[in-house]
Amino acid sequence: MKAVDKVYHLMEKESTKNANEYLFAKSGKQLKKIFIEDILFVESMENYVNIFTTSSKEVVYSTLKLFLESLPGDHFLQVHRSYVVNIKHIHSIEGNMLHVAGHEIPIARNLREQAFNSIINDRLVLKM
Repeated sequence: MKAVDKVYHLMEKESTKNANEYLFAKSGKQLKKIFIEDILFVESMENYVNIFTTSSKEVVYSTLKLFLESLPGDHFLQVHRSYVVNIKHIHSIEGNMLHVAGHEIPIARNLREQAFNSIINDRLVLKM
């Protein structure tokens, strides 16, 4: 009975994990499936957000705050009032700019320390 219970809990955990792998966003007249791991960053434009993925750009009617609530917090970080980035896709940091797949994302002064702590604090090889 313990073995069956253990397998049941493992399968239940796996099914909730798979449910968080993607989301559906209404872009135009279509509902498009967007895999969370493919999202590079999200840019706010008042009541719309541009979702930049590895293969496309989708424009969705939503506020950045509302869209951020649907993303897993351990993978995404708001670095500017208009930008949320996927930490996995950050290539480099230069001054107040993040480089993500050929795009430059500004880091707000008031969010800079929080961003650096979240992005590189535990992974910094050479501390100065």
